[in-house]
Amino acid sequence: MGERNLDHLIAKTERLGVIGSPSSTSELSLDVLGTAVDRKLVGELALFRFMQDGAPHFALGQITEVKLRNIWHEDPTMRSLIRQRGRVEAVSERQDTHLAQMVVSAVFKDEGVNGFTPSILGTVPATGTPIHLVTDEALDLLLARYRDQVFYLGHVYGSKPKLPLWFKHFDRGPDGAGEAYHLGIFGKTGSGKSVLAKMILLAYARYPAMALLIIDPQGEFARDMRSTPPPGEFPLPLGRLLRESIQKDVRVLTVRSLVLDRWELFEQILYEAPFFERLTIPRGENRALACSILSEKLQKAKRKLAELHTRETFDAAWKLLHDQSVQQVFYRSADSRRRFAAALEDASPDEFYDEHWKTVAELFRKDREGAMTVESALEWLLKMEDSRAAQRPVLVVDLSREQAEGRFWNDSIQSLVIKRLLDGLTLTAERSFKKQRSLNTLVVIDEAHRLAPRERALDNEAAEQVRRALVDAARTTRKYGLGWLFVSQTLSSLHPEILQQIRIFFFGFGLGLGQEFFSLQQLVGSAGTALDLYRLFRDPHSAFDVESREYSFMTIGPVSPLSFAGTPLFFNAFNNVGEFLAANRLNLDESRNAPPPRAAAPHLVPVGRAASSARSHVTTVSTSETSDSPGNAAGNRTVLDQLVRDWAAVRGAVKARHPQAAALLVSAQPEHIAGEVIYLVSPHEFHRQRLNDTTIRQVIEAVISEWIGQRYHVRCVAPDGVPLPAATSSATPDPSDMPSPVQDSPLLSLEQEGA
Repeated sequence: MGERNLDHLIAKTERLGVIGSPSSTSELSLDVLGTAVDRKLVGELALFRFMQDGAPHFALGQITEVKLRNIWHEDPTMRSLIRQRGRVEAVSERQDTHLAQMVVSAVFKDEGVNGFTPSILGTVPATGTPIHLVTDEALDLLLARYRDQVFYLGHVYGSKPKLPLWFKHFDRGPDGAGEAYHLGIFGKTGSGKSVLAKMILLAYARYPAMALLIIDPQGEFARDMRSTPPPGEFPLPLGRLLRESIQKDVRVLTVRSLVLDRWELFEQILYEAPFFERLTIPRGENRALACSILSEKLQKAKRKLAELHTRETFDAAWKLLHDQSVQQVFYRSADSRRRFAAALEDASPDEFYDEHWKTVAELFRKDREGAMTVESALEWLLKMEDSRAAQRPVLVVDLSREQAEGRFWNDSIQSLVIKRLLDGLTLTAERSFKKQRSLNTLVVIDEAHRLAPRERALDNEAAEQVRRALVDAARTTRKYGLGWLFVSQTLSSLHPEILQQIRIFFFGFGLGLGQEFFSLQQLVGSAGTALDLYRLFRDPHSAFDVESREYSFMTIGPVSPLSFAGTPLFFNAFNNVGEFLAANRLNLDESRNAPPPRAAAPHLVPVGRAASSARSHVTTVSTSETSDSPGNAAGNRTVLDQLVRDWAAVRGAVKARHPQAAALLVSAQPEHIAGEVIYLVSPHEFHRQRLNDTTIRQVIEAVISEWIGQRYHVRCVAPDGVPLPAATSSATPDPSDMPSPVQDSPLLSLEQEGA
């Protein structure tokens, strides 16, 4: 059954060429048909049917290269003639042959009633085997059994079909990979990698039993967690989608609300602060000893970390520094102690408390609004009780400098806090592993090239600690159910051990030159044509306007049902939020943005063109014809509410099929449903005319009908041309007062078509 349906779909799609010679199971040569030589072929996803082991199979792959040959133009004698004339009518163009290279990425075997199952290309199909263009409909049929797993990030590179991807959770069971794995997104600034990371985050958030942690050094993800997304080219309402559509509990901790909870951190941060610098103790062993002895004495005095910010604790610390026995720990010579004591006597306690002590101590203060310690935050995120029955949360730790107002903060302190988070994660993971539990958690690391560089951080011990911790985590935490998503501007600068541990890669624009391209070659291997195709990527910012920017990516690894062998795949990421939401069935409650309800109207109202005062007659429709009886009205209201709520996503789905129609819909809003007719309102006459054009209207009708699950017609009218529900009244109008319906009423004609 599946074979017949797919064969029927393939027969209706465009034929690009046939299998030529020479071909192999790894790469096929295609003879391009004359009808297809003028179309763009590179990047297109193609499909062919062949027999293997007595069963029908279907193979898919991307066209990576097109070559032109004309043997007459290669003849030396003919070249001399061409040099004189420039073109030989009987030879030039007419004798051209176009040859394409296709890399097969996935093969499916038709199992009849059981659908399609993965297979391999174990033989080379015969020359002349037709090659067809792939459509969304064909992919939907092939991947019907994986429908719930598929997630879309964009369209096949330079083509129309959406590229199906899958992101499996890290536990066992349905849709699970059985263990954690690591991902990497790479590309220069402006390549779209951060937006891609946020879309991938939503893919994993679909799984209730999966927790998500985002370590956000620049505050990039935290900004998108707000109720209203920040302005930009791709204003993805990440926070609202997680909370409303997926129903995850989302918490954002910043430097102002994250409470540090280790005395070791206090020692390290005090070392970085100017506190002891102002007391004539430079960086080095003496300052480290001073921080250590002060911390030790405060602990012995039963002082608590959460009380460090109080003046009482500071006074106790200041008194300890006056103690000769304490000074002897970090200064052995009498001259050094005298110099330190003199600086201590000259210093103003009030100044040191306000400017140098409190800014450090505030990082450990608990009585802040919404504050959580590192330990309690990780416990909240990683709690496993009833995790299979409830949605596990999302935690964003925003460590950007902008959030550190009134606190001592720099890159070294940021590194120390990240190290504390990594240590807590690893410790919790080890405990869960001993209990035979998988953490099933994804950790997103933004700016990974800064946190885990290739070269050792010789002058920054805190940064070096983070580097070692990340490398060790990438190597050891997969078995704990802890996976990592590394987002980086560079390949060559990231630690090679991390690159070796990554299983799924996404490469955006900007890695095609120098050392970056060399690193890319090492990862992709011998896929020469794939690298050639990657180097065709355009800088997104070279486009004429924002709407036409293309964010292209190459991906390798087991990330798609169309790439079982890890063959590189190419796609253009969505550059329209509505289209992304529609493709992945992500909905938001937009009721607060819905237009206000209209006032009650008489039983009979003008419709469409009849509403125009330029007409010499009035077109009316009775309430019985608009199907707005109490029962129908309630159902129509529900459908209309859904349509208004999802309107942005519907426009995105329309754009995928007909960009011009989507542009026209910007000025239109769904306003009323009468029977099987949805009325859109637009104030612009030209837009109304175009939206009522048969071709455009049918595209919109198809999308809306698929979205709602019921067939509807669409009509675009002026604001005063909407048929409204009857006023609630028991009185029946006198038929003699009713004008006769005009035969060319748009509503009547549409209802007759629907009948």
